Amino acid sequence: MAQTIKQTEDSSLKHVTLTETIVKNKGFYILVMYRLEITFLSFYLFMLFMTIIPYLYTAVLGASQLCGKQDHRNVLRILMCLWILLSFFFLPSSSEVAQMAKWSGKIGLYISFVFPIFLWIYGWLFHLARKEQKQ
Repeated sequence: MAQTIKQTEDSSLKHVTLTETIVKNKGFYILVMYRLEITFLSFYLFMLFMTIIPYLYTAVLGASQLCGKQDHRNVLRILMCLWILLSFFFLPSSSEVAQMAKWSGKIGLYISFVFPIFLWIYGWLFHLARKEQKQ
């Protein structure tokens, strides 16, 4: 088993990093990367941000429309500052995260099944009220 070691020097500090290992086994070489989790972590972060960005855009656009503003950049700045501050001051434990997951599951269930029924009833009553006003 042959290892290639990359050595770098930074102001009297020596760093030895294992970059890759070539394994010789019966006439063929297999290239194995050390620290493979870094590759998976980069793909995971890419997927995470590609999930968060559409939700963030929708929330900012909706909030700017509720405020009656055309430019949504200020709302984005405020939301990002609040998000960053929240991440510094709110540090939940694992039991709190589990409890929040339970709550969000129940709230999501109610929003997905009960809210459309109430919205349908509201639309039906609104339609009846408009119909009576025209007559």
